Amino acid sequence: MELIRYHIVFRGHVQHCGFRYFTWKKVKKVGNLTGWVRNKADGSVEMEVQGREEDIKDVLVLIKKGNGTIRVDEVQVEEINVIPEEKLYQVLR
Repeated sequence: MELIRYHIVFRGHVQHCGFRYFTWKKVKKVGNLTGWVRNKADGSVEMEVQGREEDIKDVLVLIKKGNGTIRVDEVQVEEINVIPEEKLYQVLR
């Protein structure tokens, strides 16, 4: 299985709405992904996610849909280096 890793920045209504935990639930639903998510000072949320490209695309589709409270207006994605020893997906402060 070839792993890839992306650094992703989400903009929209993504803070003070449970967005980080929402991403955690979607990552767990898809499975086989690692990384982290955290709020940024500018009101956006950044995420690093690692796994199979198909799984990452699936989780991004779920996240972009939002949930009625969460609204994703913009997503920036950049491929970065894989962290081979990473085992978990974490919600960071």
